[in-house]
Amino acid sequence: MGNCWPSKPRETKQQQKMPYHRPERSTATKKSSQETHNYAVYNTHSRQSTSASSEMLPHLSVQSSKTGNGKYPLMYKYDLNSQRNNSPSKQPPNPAVTRRSVTVPDPVFKGFSERTILPDRHTVTEIDTDKPTSKLTNNFILETRNVKPMQLRYSDLKGYAETLEALVKLESEYEKKSIESLNAKNIVVRWDIKSKHQGYVYFRPLEVDNTEMDFTIGQRYRLTPVSSEAPGKSIEGELIQIPDDFTTDYCLCVRGAVTIFSEHNKVNIEALWNGISFERMCDSLKIIKSGSISPNLRDCLCGKRMNFSAHLTRPLPKEYTTPGVDHLDDTQRRAIQLGLEDMFCLIQGPPGSGKTTTSACLIYHLNRITGAKVIAVAPSNLAVDKLCSRVAETGLNVVRLCAPTRERLSTSLEELTVHRKAQELVPELFNLQAKKDRGELKSSSEMGQYLKLKRSIEIRVLQDADVICCTCVMAADRRLYSIEFINVLIDECGQALEPECLIPISRDVSRLILVGDQCQLGPVVHCPAAAKAGLDRSLFQRFCTLGAPLVRLETQYRMHPELSRFPSRVFYDNRIRNGVHASERTDCCLPFWPNPNKPTFFYLVRSEEQRARNGLSYLNRREAQVVKSIILRLIEAGVRRNSIGVIAPYDGQKTYLVEQLGDLANGPNENVEISTVDGYQGREKDYIILSCVRSNQKRNMGFLKDPRRLNVALTRARYGLILIGDPNTLSKDPMWNELLHFYHEQNLLVEGPLKQLRRATLTLLEPRIPYTYKPRTDWLA
Repeated sequence: MGNCWPSKPRETKQQQKMPYHRPERSTATKKSSQETHNYAVYNTHSRQSTSASSEMLPHLSVQSSKTGNGKYPLMYKYDLNSQRNNSPSKQPPNPAVTRRSVTVPDPVFKGFSERTILPDRHTVTEIDTDKPTSKLTNNFILETRNVKPMQLRYSDLKGYAETLEALVKLESEYEKKSIESLNAKNIVVRWDIKSKHQGYVYFRPLEVDNTEMDFTIGQRYRLTPVSSEAPGKSIEGELIQIPDDFTTDYCLCVRGAVTIFSEHNKVNIEALWNGISFERMCDSLKIIKSGSISPNLRDCLCGKRMNFSAHLTRPLPKEYTTPGVDHLDDTQRRAIQLGLEDMFCLIQGPPGSGKTTTSACLIYHLNRITGAKVIAVAPSNLAVDKLCSRVAETGLNVVRLCAPTRERLSTSLEELTVHRKAQELVPELFNLQAKKDRGELKSSSEMGQYLKLKRSIEIRVLQDADVICCTCVMAADRRLYSIEFINVLIDECGQALEPECLIPISRDVSRLILVGDQCQLGPVVHCPAAAKAGLDRSLFQRFCTLGAPLVRLETQYRMHPELSRFPSRVFYDNRIRNGVHASERTDCCLPFWPNPNKPTFFYLVRSEEQRARNGLSYLNRREAQVVKSIILRLIEAGVRRNSIGVIAPYDGQKTYLVEQLGDLANGPNENVEISTVDGYQGREKDYIILSCVRSNQKRNMGFLKDPRRLNVALTRARYGLILIGDPNTLSKDPMWNELLHFYHEQNLLVEGPLKQLRRATLTLLEPRIPYTYKPRTDWLA
């Protein structure tokens, strides 16, 4: 499936949940029939594919009234007279706007595909609270329905499950509408036909960079030829390859009458909805609602009791010595001990604190002491791969379970995957798989025999494993039905939706360990109504608020000590210690640090932001020029390209940087990596350059105001960190004002040519009190 097209990598659209205005009382009437939902239908001339935040569309406000049962009937009001006002409008709807009621069949999941194609829903789409409005479909329907907010505690499992199930369905409906409205037109493609019924379609990132499409592994798409010679004809396929260090193109695997379409090199691409993730969340909620879980687990989920001691048949080790691990600090040992002694516990891992190593050690000792299998899950494939690799270093028999679409990916963990281990156990499977890939298993009986053999061998591999690693959603895979879940560890739990975590938990686990950090990025929720109701708050955060047993790792091993000062003070109560000395994170060859003992500075750049070409994002050309100059200086000083990372909060800036840097950036070679904050979660680089992008007279900052995003951005660098931005815009926010004061007081807020940096001359607002970040605790009782 190789190709020879040189191309630039695509942007990965980023998303953050939006703020939701305090609702005002609604005068909307409700229909008595439960089968009919009220909708407001708006004819607009622009398409907003992700949300209808009133900050993004000032003329579209949100109204709600709290009824006696604690539910919020939500409605959206379109007011042409309030377009210049960012606050929710209190004026009556404009009569020029069409409004009607429609009937929508229930249940939501009627007709869902049973295919286990699992795109990673944690690859997010960019949302910003004040970004330019995109082209919204002419009749986009915004639903008015009763939404019961999530609570800290619940009286019973029935109320708990019903609350979450309603929010999951609301989010799925919203995401379905968003995905099905996306398309990319006139895309040049190249066909690689393997047989009459199977082939591959390649296209370059440059073709789709400026569209609203988001391409993720496992996602299904419909291809329709542009040519008038093929009216009404289309073919569907699933994405099996994205640009990375080894490939430069996207690749879709298509099945059907592929020879008919191979003559057309220009197609329109539409995204197809796949609700398997939401369907599995709802299935797990039904299990929990039925009460078929242990009393201990029931009390935990309802928030009634959080402390349960484990009954161990073997004594705990004194040192927790683990193969492949040289050293554990005090808090890491305490975390392992807590995970062994308690049936339910939390481990908070600040940036660079060895969270993955601690989890691997805990998994090792859980398996050795209890003799039971451990299921290690995480919300994203990236987090699962990282944990799986670390656990494998302990010598345990680890199996990586992934969705069928990811089996085709060539990764460093390929030898740990269940399909590869099954092929090693029964070599005949390898030959059958090759025939299947070539489209040579033509009869249904041949395909059936192959699938039956493959499944039986894979189940045997999973049964023999000490540890199974997979995503939360894959924990409901039918290959795991016969395997008992006793010990479950959920990594990066702070990024997972609570109902997503319930998929492995609903198997009635005996021991549950949640690992995460509520001070870093949280769950991705697309629907503002669902986010407002609490779906954007993780199970990890709720258990923290309930006072579940918790150990926080307090020694960081990633950053130069000077780079950890601000995050430690603002986000972690000054409790983060440094496990590395400054001499271990100092490169004497770099010439331009204003203070050689402090490898960081904030570079003042005053340059007006601009909208990206697709009108959906922002870019800052002057900041991009500065980024390129800094990269060239680093390379001239001997820094390897793949040691440099650039964080661009906005997709528009990321795309523009990739274009400007050319062969220096991303691509199939070891080049500078440009990504978003979400793309760098859980990762690190020797040198990080952060382009803040936002610079405007109104001092709008969008999602730069999210403290957790700033925390992630500031904690990715090991040797050096450079921030580029406009203090005049950024200082409006208390958190950024605190950061600017931190740099200014150390003479690290600078301006001028790179070779002659000088202390910037500007006046910053004095904060009334020092800023510190505290995770949200505003739950209903």
